[in-house]
Amino acid sequence: MERRTVGGYLTIYAAMSLTVMISLCLTLIEGARRNTIRLEAECMMDTALSSVMAEYHKEMFNQYNLFYIDSSYGSDHPSYYNTEARLRYYLEQNMKRKGVPYMNFLFKDIVAMEAENVWLKEVALATDMDGHLFRKRAAEAVWNDSGMETLEQVTGWVKTIQDNGLMERDMEAEKQAVDAQLASYNGQKVELTENEWFVVEITNPTEHINRMRARGVLSWVLEDGAVLSGQRVDLSQYISARRRRGKMNRGNKNGSITLSAVEEALFREYMLRYGGYYGNPKDGSLLQYQVEYVIAGKNKDVDNLRNVALTISGIREVANVIYLNNCKEKSDAADTLAKILAYAVFTPEAQPFFKSTLILGWGYLESLYDTKVLLAGGKVPLMKEDEDWHYNLDSFLSVDRVQIDENTGRGMSYADYLRVLLYLENPEKSAYRFMDLMEMDIRLTPGNEAFRMDACMEAVGAEATINSRYGYTYYIDRKKEYH
Repeated sequence: MERRTVGGYLTIYAAMSLTVMISLCLTLIEGARRNTIRLEAECMMDTALSSVMAEYHKEMFNQYNLFYIDSSYGSDHPSYYNTEARLRYYLEQNMKRKGVPYMNFLFKDIVAMEAENVWLKEVALATDMDGHLFRKRAAEAVWNDSGMETLEQVTGWVKTIQDNGLMERDMEAEKQAVDAQLASYNGQKVELTENEWFVVEITNPTEHINRMRARGVLSWVLEDGAVLSGQRVDLSQYISARRRRGKMNRGNKNGSITLSAVEEALFREYMLRYGGYYGNPKDGSLLQYQVEYVIAGKNKDVDNLRNVALTISGIREVANVIYLNNCKEKSDAADTLAKILAYAVFTPEAQPFFKSTLILGWGYLESLYDTKVLLAGGKVPLMKEDEDWHYNLDSFLSVDRVQIDENTGRGMSYADYLRVLLYLENPEKSAYRFMDLMEMDIRLTPGNEAFRMDACMEAVGAEATINSRYGYTYYIDRKKEYH
């Protein structure tokens, strides 16, 4: 029998090759595990932070078309820790393998991840940066709905007011000074003949206008039977007052924001669109005249309306006096009557003062008429022409009440005048006053009794430490904001 000898080359080669291949496969598997853990950690962090941002305040969105996270989550205690807890919750939920049948029995968790540390390292609140953040978000909310034509109109109106000084002159003080000059002639003796003297006694032809002014503008500009809101609030519990007291929460996001001229104009349009005002109240609001509150800042509706009506009346008064002085027909009529009155009391030198008091009184009465038209839903141009004028000289001297025509006129509406007044207000002050209104109204809704604007987050930067039982640790840093 022949004996054969078999070599062992293939066996040794196969063993060595298998060892290398197994090592390579294990290395690839471990690399895949490491990369999977990193990728899943990043995806889980993105998903968790997106889930936190998805918990925006529903009432804020419904009423004001803005997205914010309420860090109080309906409680009395707003805190960053509440939002951190929500972020951790979503991270941990994404790491669980529950819900898949036989997952633990059939498959091994190749990532075995858990969240160790989760914290918010950067937060921007709606009230930060002196209200710039809120104003920018408000402008974005109406960016696509406000035409440039409206913005150009408002800019033109504001320029007309500034160029003509319609908010700079104190017409009441001017009237008082002119009336004092007229009164100074009383008691003077005028020699008629050598033995005959006349004691000057002047009756101011616009005294009834002075009495009307003393009663206040609201007495004359409201429609008969108009019912005013008697609502009043305690302003000390809202954001403007907390800010003044240094009790306002603040975020820690660095940087600054500068708004463009268009954004500033859009912010004013936002307040007019989402706030109520006289003749157009907002449903479910605490204060009925909200835009008037932004302008005047009083704690009572009637006081805010009175302040705005007085301001509009003042603008109209200056514009009307400018018109009367520039209108030759009306200026000549006043001059003629002034000459008659001055010569009737033998004081021709008083003619300029008679004319001035007539012009000022005439302009004031016309301003009451204008303001009443606006509050009744009509329109009045900023600078009048002959066709827009209402009172003639005779009717002005005998009027004892203000009645408006059915014709609503042309020009600017009450809302347009509010637009102009909002534009002329300090935007920072306006922003916090509007946030007062937001707190007032949202607190009226269920579950939001302790709502605060300085608890509302608009941007969040978070960091998490995610560990794996396989020895890997990843630090994930993410930022998200509403825009």
